[in-house]
Amino acid sequence: MKIYWLFLLLATIICFWNESSARITWNGTRYQRKAYWSQAIIFFAVVIFFCGLRSGIADTGTYIQMFKGYPSSISGMDLKSVNKDKGFFVISVLFKQFISNDFHGWLFLITLISGVALMIGLMRYSEYFGLSCYLLIASTMFTYFVNGMRQFIVVTIFFCATYMILEGKWTQYVILILLLSTIHGSALILLLVYFLRNVKPWGAKMRTVIFLSLIAGVCFDKVFPLFGNLLAETQYKGYVDYISSQGKGSSIIRMVIAMIPCVIAYMTRYAIEDENNKLINFSINMSVINFCLYIIATFSSGMVVGRLTTYFDIYNLILLPWLMHHAFTERSRKMVILLCMAFYLVFFYFQMVLTWGLVYESDILHLYL
Repeated sequence: MKIYWLFLLLATIICFWNESSARITWNGTRYQRKAYWSQAIIFFAVVIFFCGLRSGIADTGTYIQMFKGYPSSISGMDLKSVNKDKGFFVISVLFKQFISNDFHGWLFLITLISGVALMIGLMRYSEYFGLSCYLLIASTMFTYFVNGMRQFIVVTIFFCATYMILEGKWTQYVILILLLSTIHGSALILLLVYFLRNVKPWGAKMRTVIFLSLIAGVCFDKVFPLFGNLLAETQYKGYVDYISSQGKGSSIIRMVIAMIPCVIAYMTRYAIEDENNKLINFSINMSVINFCLYIIATFSSGMVVGRLTTYFDIYNLILLPWLMHHAFTERSRKMVILLCMAFYLVFFYFQMVLTWGLVYESDILHLYL
C-alpha cells in the first residue's frame, strides 16, 4: 500500500503546484489553461515506473502466464487458434521474438503505452491537469494499469484520440477503433460514441438514454433470466451463464460518485450551454452514459457491465475539475475543491485499504508493500 500512498501524495503535490502555476495558451478559438510538461512528466514517470515493474498484482499473474504461453517466434503463430483479440496476441509474439522473452519488459511496455497516451490526453484536454491527476489516483482509476491492462490500453489511446471525434474525422476514427478492437473486442462499442459529438447535453436524445438505462437497471433481474432462456441453446449460452454467475455487481458507492458530475452539470446547464465548449459538452454526455452504465452494473454484473464504464468514466477526469472551477463562484471554489479532494481521499482509503487491501509486489525491485 505504501506505493499507492506515494502516488496519492505525488498527485496532491502536482495538484497544488498546477493550481498555483499554469500557462495560458490560445487554441485557435479561445484562451486555454495548460499545465507545464514538467508536471506531467514527473507524475507519470513515477506511476509508469512502479506500475510497469510490478509482478503478481490483481490479474497480472494471469497475464504473465498468458505471455509465457505465447510462441516465441512468428513462425510459431497460429492465428486460427486465437478466438479473440488477435492484435494483442500478435503484438506479444512480436515482442518475444524481437525484444525479449522476459515478461517484465512486456508489462513495462504496455504500461508505458497506456501511461504516455493518458498523459498526452490529459495535457491536451484538461485545463486543470493537477486535479485530474489527483482524481486519477484517488478515484482508484489508476489500478487499471495493473488490473485489466489490455482494455486500459484501448481506453487511453481512444481518450488521447478524442480530437478525432470533436473534429469530425470519421474515417480516421473508424480505422483506429477497428484496430483497437483487435486488442480488446469491447472497443467496438466506441463506434457509437462518435455520434455523441453533436448531441446536446440534457437534450431529448440524452434524456432517452437515461430513461432506458433506468428501466434496464431496475428490470435487469426480471428481464435477464428470460433473455437467458432464449439463448440457452445457442453459442451465447456460456456468456449468459458467466454473467449470471457474477451475482450483484458494482458498488452503489461508485454509482453515487458517477452521479455527482452529472448533477453538477445539470444544475449549471444554462451556463454550460452559453459557453458552448464542444469538449465539455461531449464529456458531459460521456459522463451521463457512465452513470447510466453504473446503474445497470449495480443491478447486474459489475465485472461485465462495469468494465464498460472505463471508456466513459475517464472523461470525468476532464469534466469534474472543469465544473469545480466554472460552476461555482470564486469565493466558494477553493472550498469546493478541498471538500472534493477530502471526499475522494476517504473513498481511496475505503477502496484501497478496507475493501481491496491491494498490496504492491515487484520481484525485479524486490518490493512487497
